[in-house]
Amino acid sequence: MKRKVFAVALAVSAIAAQAQVAEPSKFGFVGALGINSGGDTLVKGQYTNGEPFSIKAGNGVLLSFGMTYALNPSVDLQGTVGIESDSTNASNGSIKFDRMPIEALAFYNFSDKYRLGGGFRSATGAKLSSSGVASGLNADLNAGVGVVLEGQYMLGSKNSASRFHPALYLRYVSEKYTSPQTKESINGNHLGLGVAVYF
Repeated sequence: MKRKVFAVALAVSAIAAQAQVAEPSKFGFVGALGINSGGDTLVKGQYTNGEPFSIKAGNGVLLSFGMTYALNPSVDLQGTVGIESDSTNASNGSIKFDRMPIEALAFYNFSDKYRLGGGFRSATGAKLSSSGVASGLNADLNAGVGVVLEGQYMLGSKNSASRFHPALYLRYVSEKYTSPQTKESINGNHLGLGVAVYF
């Protein structure tokens, strides 16, 4: 009797193990790092050596992290929260434009190498701040809901057994900011290039 129970338990364990191998989790994680360029000029000037500088509404470095869900073999959903910043620094002062974009995207997998995604984002907490001789340029901006279009090239097979999948991406973002004080509309449209890692 004990042998039969042991045999049944062993068979159930084997079936469960095979099911786990055949059906990996549909949930995953993603991290991305990129650089953006575009948008209206918020601040411009010159350093003391005569070199010009500018802060634009679409410029900056974007670092983001989030989760993914495989809706089906062709479609993946992705939600991320990021930190996006553009700054200029001098020995006697600095100016920064920071925001925290929240994005919700859906990707269509054309193959295990190419995919195209689109969705929405909101650059929350948008703030222009300054220090030193540049003090006085502080301002909060309200961000509208923007649209994201992103193409990716996977550096490796997305359909491989490994959950680690790096990818190169090129994206276009259409968004606008509004100054609460002046009600001025500011164009934040930009192009972005970077690397995403899925795991």
